[in-house]
Amino acid sequence: MPIKIAKKQLSSQNHYSLEPQRLDPVKTKFLLVGVSTFSINSALPGVLNDIAHLKRTLLSPVVGMPEENVIALINPPSDLILENVRALVNEADLETIFIYFSGTSTVDKDQVFQLACSPATQQKNGYDLLPITAVDDALGDTKANVIVILDCCHSQAAFINLYLENFFIMTAASVDQVTYEQMIDGEQRGVFTHYLVKALAEGIENGKEWINLSDLYLRVRELLAKATEENVTEPKMMTTNMVSFLEIARNNVGSTKPERPKLHQISAYQLKNLVAEDELGKVLSQMMEAAKENNDLLNTIVSLKNQLTDYENKKILNLFFEQEGIVIKSRLTQSILASIDFCKQQMLFVD
Repeated sequence: MPIKIAKKQLSSQNHYSLEPQRLDPVKTKFLLVGVSTFSINSALPGVLNDIAHLKRTLLSPVVGMPEENVIALINPPSDLILENVRALVNEADLETIFIYFSGTSTVDKDQVFQLACSPATQQKNGYDLLPITAVDDALGDTKANVIVILDCCHSQAAFINLYLENFFIMTAASVDQVTYEQMIDGEQRGVFTHYLVKALAEGIENGKEWINLSDLYLRVRELLAKATEENVTEPKMMTTNMVSFLEIARNNVGSTKPERPKLHQISAYQLKNLVAEDELGKVLSQMMEAAKENNDLLNTIVSLKNQLTDYENKKILNLFFEQEGIVIKSRLTQSILASIDFCKQQMLFVD
């Protein structure tokens, strides 16, 4: 596995905002990638349906995207995907870049997640595989918010190979799960994308006027947990710098905004001291207690807790390459510090 240290500096504390951000459609671009034929014997008709439904929702008043800002690539080769990612990074005025992929994927012998693309010459078992590390390289050091949504097999494996400052990723499946197309409402669909679109289009009963990324993840997870389709997978998410609070869609379900609970027993200053003492687990436990009545914030903290557990498990089993663990630990620490400040701003902690 390549060691990635020097290219991307972890200066996350300089780039997060304590105020909830709202998507500006004019300064946002969606790159929708669908691969339904990745070899001569492959056929995933649901991919095209997923792309069509998602694009229709993005163009609707729910999100309000200009049509020219939603780019759909159908059965592209890997180099065309990377070319489009680089083009988005080079647009100076873009604040947010969304990358959505529907298709199939795999994990190589070095545990690098790879997307199956459409080869220029269709041959039996002739796959064009795009490593997620190449996507990460194409994104470079962009300071734009980057949101990645993957509806494909083993997609949680992409987490470890993306090193971005302002970042959110939601995947259809855990590392060991395979995704399937199924017949939904009379057409082949990916189950994850079906419920992703449903959550955006129908709204969420949470008392908010806008849906943020954390809300969306929680709702999709809830819908999948109740789904009657077979072989339903478990979505996963990871975020840095509180990008999960980016408001991306109008909520079609409206009501009074609930009060946020206050917790005065512990201060943000005390938590930061615990971070300095490397007591990250204790910090996250305190934050989970403080945010227990705030589902979207709690979900972000639980995600950080899961990332810490995964880091500690891999460290004790010596699964990290040289310096790799340092990068992951530093990124996780900066995300925890950012979330402490956000909790303080939300009046969950005293000074």
